[in-house]
Amino acid sequence: MRTVDACGLISAYALQRVFFHDGPGDLQVGIAADVSGCEIFVPEAGVELSTPTYRISLTDWPTAEQWPEVTGGERTSREGGGWLVVGPPSDAQEVFGYTARGFGYRVLALKPAPGDLDVRRERAIMSMLLQEASRGSLPTIPWTGGNLLSRDICAAAKTAGLAQTLGLTDPKSRPVVAASPDARACAEKATGSNDSRFQVSAGLVGGLDTGGGAEAETIAGHAAVQKQDGPICRVTIEFPGDQALETRFTEGGARTTALTVIAQRPCAEVVAAAGPLVEELDRAA
Repeated sequence: MRTVDACGLISAYALQRVFFHDGPGDLQVGIAADVSGCEIFVPEAGVELSTPTYRISLTDWPTAEQWPEVTGGERTSREGGGWLVVGPPSDAQEVFGYTARGFGYRVLALKPAPGDLDVRRERAIMSMLLQEASRGSLPTIPWTGGNLLSRDICAAAKTAGLAQTLGLTDPKSRPVVAASPDARACAEKATGSNDSRFQVSAGLVGGLDTGGGAEAETIAGHAAVQKQDGPICRVTIEFPGDQALETRFTEGGARTTALTVIAQRPCAEVVAAAGPLVEELDRAA
């Protein structure tokens, strides 16, 4: 899952025709901040091309308990070698698709048209994903060995003892579990609760912004920023980029490779705890 190229499954030319887009400029497709996903930009007259119109993200295959709900709903259909699930009428701008290969995608309209409940464009995007994912080998991103975005972040967090260095130990074990199918995002999992005291993820950001009370920092030789917001601290740590992404960016999109650690701790403690994790990730680079 860390190598699948979602953008490689999308044809901007085909979508341009499906959307009947004849406005200013060409429809653009570019890699999303979470890297496993993809963003679609539909230009509008007089509007800067900075916010995507649709976002595609990787999603987990339903569990055995969830599967009857997925396949048995009125808004489900078999399409393109997979299953397409349209959200309920109250939230129709969200579409899920599950491939026969054991993973799925979510298409979300970020700029939905008023009254657009038939999700024609969302279905067109998802149908393309399902059809292309069912044919031959999947397109992949040729990551540089050891690059941050090719790593299992959850495994690295466990090896570095992130929970222990954050002082989050208690009598009952709270494992670190993947929060995304590609294991680029993970969080503490408390028994019987959806709340987590820390999260860590790898992806793309728009840069290391020191505005809004954020402070510059250096962690294990990497440039970083930290920001305390009440009991929550967010630390963003810059890592070298990868040439494999250079042709996949869209104008104005996030392109700084970064590790983000969010925890219910003072920033001084989070910065200190992030050090061993950064060193662990550097060791495999």
